[in-house]
Amino acid sequence: MIMNFRNFKSGFTLIEVMISVALFTIIMTIGTGAVLNVNNTHKKSQNMRTVIDNLSFVMEDMARNLRLGTDYHCQYLASPPIEDPRDCPNSGLSIAFKAVDGNTVVYRILQNGRIEKAKKDENSILSFLSLTPAEVKIDLYQSGFTVIGADDNSNIQPRVIIRLSGVVEYKNNIESNFNLQTTVSQRLLE
Repeated sequence: MIMNFRNFKSGFTLIEVMISVALFTIIMTIGTGAVLNVNNTHKKSQNMRTVIDNLSFVMEDMARNLRLGTDYHCQYLASPPIEDPRDCPNSGLSIAFKAVDGNTVVYRILQNGRIEKAKKDENSILSFLSLTPAEVKIDLYQSGFTVIGADDNSNIQPRVIIRLSGVVEYKNNIESNFNLQTTVSQRLLE
């Protein structure tokens, strides 16, 4: 039995190579876009985490100092504080108190949405320091300090409710909302 072998040349045709290269390019473009999107999402979540950690630190600093402080002075505006203890049931933008070391400490929320802290020095001068980063914008209408029981004639243990609400702004005008609230009761030193 004699077999007839034809002269076959094996390989891919030009059309097959072009189709495979085009499919590979499309798949790689989609894959690269997905990887870049995941990377952007990761960066945004890391930035949000950093800002929320910063806000939590600010809230904890205020709570710790208020817990040990006395003579709360609440005001509706972020102006220099008054000196007599005063309740503020309708939420003020500024609170001052006597810290455990005897100095006056002031926290205030400004019109530009920033939180500042000041401590009176030996010359009774308040020098304010910003506590929040530029990406944070505090909403003045939903944030503030509520003081209950600061008046001398009240039989209630003084407490302060701190509310912070606003947005964190990212690059490309991306915003993320936040709401933080805590209640601090005065710790009476015996």
